[in-house]
Amino acid sequence: DSRKSGGVTKSHLRFSKNIIKNTYYVDNPDIVVVSKETYLKKYDVLDKIKDNGIFILNTSSELDELDNNLPDDIKRIINRKNIRFYIINAHKLSNKCNLNNKINTAMTSAIFKITDMLDYEFVKKEMKETIYRMYSKKSMDIVDNNNHIIDEAENYIKLVDNSTLKYKYENKILDKDKFNLMVEGKGDIIPVSAFLDSVDGAHEVDTTKKEKRCASDVVPHWIYENCIECNQCSLVCPHGVIRPYLIDEKEYDKLPQYIKNNTLDTIGKDMEGYKFAIATSIKDCTGCMLCVNVCPGKKGNKALTKSTLNDELALKEDKRFDYLDKNIKEKDKFNKFTIRGSQFKKPKFQFSGACAGCGETAYIKLLTQLYGDKLIIANATGCSSIYGASSPSMPYNLPWANSLFEDNAEFGYGILLGNAIMRNRIKLIMKNNLNTIDDFTNSLFTKYLENPNDYENTKHVYDR
Repeated sequence: DSRKSGGVTKSHLRFSKNIIKNTYYVDNPDIVVVSKETYLKKYDVLDKIKDNGIFILNTSSELDELDNNLPDDIKRIINRKNIRFYIINAHKLSNKCNLNNKINTAMTSAIFKITDMLDYEFVKKEMKETIYRMYSKKSMDIVDNNNHIIDEAENYIKLVDNSTLKYKYENKILDKDKFNLMVEGKGDIIPVSAFLDSVDGAHEVDTTKKEKRCASDVVPHWIYENCIECNQCSLVCPHGVIRPYLIDEKEYDKLPQYIKNNTLDTIGKDMEGYKFAIATSIKDCTGCMLCVNVCPGKKGNKALTKSTLNDELALKEDKRFDYLDKNIKEKDKFNKFTIRGSQFKKPKFQFSGACAGCGETAYIKLLTQLYGDKLIIANATGCSSIYGASSPSMPYNLPWANSLFEDNAEFGYGILLGNAIMRNRIKLIMKNNLNTIDDFTNSLFTKYLENPNDYENTKHVYDR
């Protein structure tokens, strides 16, 4: 079984010599496997593990670094429950064997080696035969690389001496914020009274920006001197994490120096005085590297290269993105119906929980950039409703609703009809009251009635 929470898939597996008829989740596991070290600070991964259980962690930390890098509550459970704690650097092994951070084979090998559920030599033989059947027609290099991982995996496994893990006891007070409790998988402890502000089922939108999942150790790095300002990197990014910014002279003067050092003059007609920058929300990046692959670079040199999360954090890339995103205003200097121009528009769909490199979300993101607040999405149930509304993580910042069944055409048409009825009612009220209102209000009503479908005209709030 598997379930998804906060963008993280949790798998529940049982092993037995007899038929297993249980249909419920594993509540008290003998074995816990965590493939991402950052999850330890966000989820209670070990709170219900059995005494003397097994904990396997994929981490880049060395044995002598664990005491500083692990949260106190994790270290406390490991010691109090006498957990057999193993670590493996699966990403390092995967990259050594040219599989580019694909850690499934390494983790599977480690699990079977550590748990001793089956004879390990038998497991290795079966895994290699399975890999041959799956990938031999595609590439024998893939087969060889996976086989190399299987042979090497046990050399990367390290048993941790629990006595080296020191901790302080803290009585953790639950965060009362609904979002954080739900992201941490503690939604079942939230009282009904906490939802009195959303009894109609409506949810706060644009909440994915709160998560900062740090889902990938691999992120892009921008080399400004190699950039031709084509904005293709931003166009293909499935999660809206890499974006271009057009900076005027006043905004540039206020920039922190570390941001000024990574800007260049903007290319284009009548663009004197403007600066250009690319920034990445690295804590929201999934590491698909589509941006790096599509980057044309300059004279054979890429403007985007592969870097690590820790290196980019050290360069303040997260703070750089946050500053530019908050302080740089949109400018209508380019046609938004071009690749370059569209990407200067801030997307109203960002940081979704879709898989790394998703082929759908880049199109949804682009749609929100082209039409902005004019857009209403009537969504059909499917993968898009999972990454679009995995409560409480909402990537949309515009009206979005999901139809339970495969009837989103009718569902959307109903929304359109409802919108038309309300607009016609507004127009009727305005027409019937043109002779009963003051001149200023009359001018506003008249302007609306003459241009009811001009969104830029009708959206403004006028102040007398």
